[in-house]
Amino acid sequence: MKISIQIKNYEKFNPRSDSKRPSWFRFENNFFFSQSMFDLSKDERLVWIFLLCYASGKNSGDIIINPLYVSQNTDVDLSCVTKTIDKLEERQCLTITRTDNKSNILCAHATNERTNELIAQNEFEPQEHRDLESLYKQYPRKVGKTRGMKILHSQIKNIKDYQDIELAIKNLVQFVKHEKREKEMIPYFSTFMSQWRDWVNPDPSILGNKTNGKLDFGKSIAND
Repeated sequence: MKISIQIKNYEKFNPRSDSKRPSWFRFENNFFFSQSMFDLSKDERLVWIFLLCYASGKNSGDIIINPLYVSQNTDVDLSCVTKTIDKLEERQCLTITRTDNKSNILCAHATNERTNELIAQNEFEPQEHRDLESLYKQYPRKVGKTRGMKILHSQIKNIKDYQDIELAIKNLVQFVKHEKREKEMIPYFSTFMSQWRDWVNPDPSILGNKTNGKLDFGKSIAND
């Protein structure tokens, strides 16, 4: 799902209108203290700065962007990205329209409830290669990429699938760090892509063997 965004009063961020390819934009020193920004979280501020950087790179206050692209470049959760964009619209920092790829119709986007509705309806744009690649980059063992990417591509049907797989990888990473597992004990990426659902909400009772109340990771998951 790509979003068409118009940054309001964009000219104040681009005082050099004569430059066709600006390498910078105006960033005022009251950014953290202004009435529209002071209560934003650090992630929300980062999303807003990213949008300004992206608009500056395009030399236009009118941009079309995929929230997943924002998420993967800022390391901010997708849900936070969409909520932040909603919040920025409410504060009249920007206006939004959302492109529905199935009907090719532009529809107004005003609240996060609409975002949840789209997720529930499985209206989701096919993933760009760089988005899928970012999931592989987060995975702790870089083995089994080719087959794993094929499985990954076949399993992502909507936004929730993408979010769940990303959550599963994060849970695995956290587990590996906590248990201080060697890389040889981590399943290949291709193996994990067939088992990731077990890690969305991991429960030792459904993941296999346990040792002293902990998962026996080496026995419960086998590689290709």
